[in-house]
Amino acid sequence: MTSRRIALALTGAAAVLLAALVIVPAATRPPTGLPPVGAAELINSIHRARSGPLSGTVHLDEQLGLAGFGGLSGMPSASRIARLWSDGAGRHRVSLPTDGGERTIVDDGATVWSWDSATRSVIRRPAPAEHTPPDPLDRFLHTGGGDVGELMGNPMDTASAVLTMLEPSSSVRLDPTALVADRPAYQLVLDPVPTERTLLREVRVAVDGQTRLPLEVTVLANGSAEPALRIGFSKLTFAPQDPALFAFAPGAGVTVRDHTSLISSVGPATPDAGGHTESLVGQGWDTVLIRRVGTRAGAPPTAGVAPPRLSTPISGGWGHGRLVSTPIGNAVLTSDGRLAVGAVPAQVLTEALSR
Repeated sequence: MTSRRIALALTGAAAVLLAALVIVPAATRPPTGLPPVGAAELINSIHRARSGPLSGTVHLDEQLGLAGFGGLSGMPSASRIARLWSDGAGRHRVSLPTDGGERTIVDDGATVWSWDSATRSVIRRPAPAEHTPPDPLDRFLHTGGGDVGELMGNPMDTASAVLTMLEPSSSVRLDPTALVADRPAYQLVLDPVPTERTLLREVRVAVDGQTRLPLEVTVLANGSAEPALRIGFSKLTFAPQDPALFAFAPGAGVTVRDHTSLISSVGPATPDAGGHTESLVGQGWDTVLIRRVGTRAGAPPTAGVAPPRLSTPISGGWGHGRLVSTPIGNAVLTSDGRLAVGAVPAQVLTEALSR
């Protein structure tokens, strides 16, 4: 995974911020008696770990009040559970119940299919190249937030991106071991160093004591004792999976849309003078992603993206726009079609927009 993809994934304070990964009530977690390990040794073992075939249950809950923002009108507003399957060789399946049916995302290694049983429609796009492993937050940024199931589908990928992005600007420690998905796990905690300007207090990663695979990621914001976000397994089984799970064929009467045509229908990202559609300002905890966003022909850049009930006016030397705030981050959508997001105070966003 390249450093740029990791950075894009993690500004997943944008994705994290705007997509609201997961909030799961804390469970009783007794000590597990795992052998002692140092923080650096544990991180190294996470990077070396390889996942085999597995199936599991992942919790999903959206409680940040962002429905209707940035294409998130389909986000659930109450606790949900998704099922995850992986063949250990790059093929995946995620099933997410919805009010009207079920969303199913199948990555067969060549194509990613997103099936909505309520509308009997499918969105397809090419699978990520073999040398760029899929990352849920990265996919969110590049699909406009459409596939919630992919976003929360794999805590292991999320943890890998978080660690690579945040470790250099963090103090790292270990909390007592715990049980996660009935598996003994180490508790790795990353705290931002004092120079980082972030709304986050800490990020916690539960690491399987046997496989060293991340099982859960928890994000805590400043000023709150309760987790702002958590994505994690509640059940997990390592075992070979039925190959049929990773095959998808649209049935008769099913509407199939290509992801590229879907983007065109709402307006492609428009490049800036240098030909770029997105850039990163800063690094670590206070990284800001600035992205050019497209709109339908004739519509103002903020139309349908930052509704007044979720945003407030904001202006400065960089221009004017709308500010959306959550406990773990902020987003500014400017009148000239730029979207700045990060797990940072609004001032950090406006400074980035002024550069």
